[in-house]
Amino acid sequence: MITSLPYSRRCVLRTVGAGLFGTAATTLIVACSRNQQTHATSDPSVSQYVRSDFSGEVAFESFNTSAGSYVPANAEHPAQNVPVPIKTENMGKNSIAGFYDTIGYLNAALNYLLATGDTNPLEVITINPEFTKALLLFTDETGESQAAKSWYVSPQATLSLTSRMPTAVNDYRKDWRYTLDISLGEQQVVNSQASAIPAEQQKFHYAGTIQGTFEKEAWSLTLTVRDQQSTAGASPS
Repeated sequence: MITSLPYSRRCVLRTVGAGLFGTAATTLIVACSRNQQTHATSDPSVSQYVRSDFSGEVAFESFNTSAGSYVPANAEHPAQNVPVPIKTENMGKNSIAGFYDTIGYLNAALNYLLATGDTNPLEVITINPEFTKALLLFTDETGESQAAKSWYVSPQATLSLTSRMPTAVNDYRKDWRYTLDISLGEQQVVNSQASAIPAEQQKFHYAGTIQGTFEKEAWSLTLTVRDQQSTAGASPS
């Protein structure tokens, strides 16, 4: 049984690399950085009619920051007052902007998970059963957070869209090409002890297509993978 949170998180990425990411038919929901300083996408006025290029790093700026000022993790303490992503009005619309905002929310929720081990933001939206099962490795089965003793110092997930606009399959389905880069950083803390993360386990790259389906006033996302590699040139194992 996996008990230390950082090891569990590495295990998830390896499982994703070898299993969930192993075939194009397998699916995954991903999320991007809560710290990106690009344009806002939560404004309902942003739509496919006023924006013609959505390519590049996915941006998301709709967060609950009521807990206080965000304090990044270091070797002495885990991240504190991590901003919690909240749904935007666009996410309930059958539009390109709604599809985009949903991708942004999921990216933000994944980064929140990497920073805290908390799956609650991801549970707000519909995710596929395969990834739900993988997410359990990020959580403490006792129901108590392990973040006070074990954490990554600087994890980061970056999702980018490689085309200006998605491809419309029909009125309720759109596909978008993407790349996903996950970095666990160089350092972790396990049971209050800081240690280095081996270089070959730090960074992973994936590419494929995000399939978005609009139903019941919400977008569900399915991510298929055509290419995967670690930065060091070896697959996660």
